[in-house]
Amino acid sequence: MTDNKTLRTTHTSRQFVITLMKNGVRKYIDRSFSKHLDCTVCLNRAKRFQSEKQAIGCAKYLGILDRCEIVPVTVEMRLEEKQ
Repeated sequence: MTDNKTLRTTHTSRQFVITLMKNGVRKYIDRSFSKHLDCTVCLNRAKRFQSEKQAIGCAKYLGILDRCEIVPVTVEMRLEEKQ
């Protein structure tokens, strides 16, 4: 899109989330982002990062780098226009 007059109706971005095993279940780090490792099974409540480097930095800060997994996710947004 090169002009300032056309409304963009779709957008796709690649982001990263951190997963780890907690109570025998693979969970996402919650976006409330506390040092207590709040976790969720809901992807929409997961803390998302714009780059893998940011996710690794967060995992280091939380002290879970050796037991977590950094997972790429694709976020797609689309505006459905009424006919």
